[in-house]
Amino acid sequence: MPRSRKAFFTYLLLGLAVLAAGCFDYNLELTLEPGGNGLMRVTLDVPSRLGAGETGRRLDTIVYPPPDRQLESLGRRVRLSEVTRFQWLDVLALRRVKISVKRISGGIFGLTDRTYQVSLRLNSWEGDLPDRDVLPGTELETKAPKPQPRDPAQERARQLLAGGLGGHHISVTLNLPGRVIRAWPLVVGSEQVKPRIQGGRVSWRVPLSTLMAQNLRHNLVFRCRFKGRLAFRGPYQTEAFSRYPTKRDDQEEARAEKARREAEAAARRAAQEAGAESGE
Repeated sequence: MPRSRKAFFTYLLLGLAVLAAGCFDYNLELTLEPGGNGLMRVTLDVPSRLGAGETGRRLDTIVYPPPDRQLESLGRRVRLSEVTRFQWLDVLALRRVKISVKRISGGIFGLTDRTYQVSLRLNSWEGDLPDRDVLPGTELETKAPKPQPRDPAQERARQLLAGGLGGHHISVTLNLPGRVIRAWPLVVGSEQVKPRIQGGRVSWRVPLSTLMAQNLRHNLVFRCRFKGRLAFRGPYQTEAFSRYPTKRDDQEEARAEKARREAEAAARRAAQEAGAESGE
């Protein structure tokens, strides 16, 4: 078998194994308030067989503050969600996601709105790979996609697989305390995903078909600037970051998860006892 044809079928079989698990929609939404507090919401829509059971009900993205976790049935699909409120961005602990906010202009004598830059980095499925960040650079500033080497066999396989991912996305939404004045397109290989701006809200919808077609293995970086007012934790602080979980965060999450399970078990026992009494 020719080498190019062998590569084509190898890539196609690997991709079909991924598709066999089912398509998904992954959504990240961050809301920041002028006081520095905010809300983080993560949802994942998957086929019901993947969301079944105890291990399938957790996204494991938000660690601290311990999130409220929900599992919603949508017919043949299920929606897993995590939601948490935080007082300051500095205390928010996330896996696979890193958020930063920096004040880059102080306004005129503090009387006018200030300018801030917000970045959200979504790590690749291969983990935290800083060397693969699509960092703000020439290709972003000029909105010119970075050229990629071509492999005809892999390109044909990716195009076939991408067709099976149509209609599914990774979405990132930022709700900010002010007016978004600029948002950079997300460069995905040789393609772009342009942001949608509505006042203080900016969002990106990244088609899974594009990620597959471009064979993307980089961390995704979403970036924008807004004018408004945002408080930081310290009086002289001009930049804030979310953080990666520590051992203490993991312990706190484990305690919260244990309490949730105990509460659910108690509720089930109470319902059973009530049913037994009504049957008598």
